[in-house]
Amino acid sequence: MARRCLSVHEVHDKMRRWTVLVQVVEKLHVLTNNGSPPIRFQRLVLIDSEGTMVSAVIYGNDIRYFANLLQPFKRYYITSGTVKKQDAKYKVSDYQFSWVIHNKTLVEEYVKPNPPMIPCTFEFAKFEDLFRFADMENVQSENNLDNRKNQFDPWTTKILV
Repeated sequence: MARRCLSVHEVHDKMRRWTVLVQVVEKLHVLTNNGSPPIRFQRLVLIDSEGTMVSAVIYGNDIRYFANLLQPFKRYYITSGTVKKQDAKYKVSDYQFSWVIHNKTLVEEYVKPNPPMIPCTFEFAKFEDLFRFADMENVQSENNLDNRKNQFDPWTTKILV
């Protein structure tokens, strides 16, 4: 079954079921706020194929849940996170929302399909026939090589090919 992926710009806070293919651009360290009680959180910056960036955050125990997923520079399908209006000081693009990724958010790694194998063919020539492939119009003699070599570098040793 084919997936219907949206771009980041098409996702808004009134949507319930959506899927976007994104790449993780930045995954920050786990931080703790100064509130009471303190809340652990981790910020991410994601980008879609159109170049639209979105700020995402993971809170509390969900950080451990997604520890092995959402690695920098890898691509993921993200389905149904919570979409919230973005505070202006945390905006990373002209997109006006941010996402909260939680344990009900489906995150699947995008597995790049392997292209079909191109058949590899070889054409062999007999050693006796190699002279046909030689460049006979620009023949180089040992004397010509010696003269050119001495013009540029007097320390070059004589090499016979």
